[in-house]
Amino acid sequence: MKLLRSCQDIDQESLERLIRYTWPGNVRELENVIERAMILSINLCCGSTNMSWVRRTPPSLRRHQPASKDLERRHILQTLTLTNWHIEGPDGAAVRLGIPPSTLRSRMKQFGMTRPPSS
Repeated sequence: MKLLRSCQDIDQESLERLIRYTWPGNVRELENVIERAMILSINLCCGSTNMSWVRRTPPSLRRHQPASKDLERRHILQTLTLTNWHIEGPDGAAVRLGIPPSTLRSRMKQFGMTRPPSS
């Protein structure tokens, strides 16, 4: 969707909220937030009332990037264990994590995860 107007200003509270957020969806998610804020605004300023739904990032995840990677690794491992290491399908780990199977496989490789031998 192409808006016929652009964001001319953003209040300090909204700017701080955007900076604190982890942006798991990357640039596309940021674009969508700004676009939504502009759709909901009546002027050319993106205000905190239009971005109030952007979640705040817990301080522990903001300060320690390695801790967030460790948290992500543990979350993936826990989800894989819950799904008996099924990656794809309606009950697979990728669906539960909300990511494509190819992304899950890439992260598993990045974290050096392999399915443990069956006992």
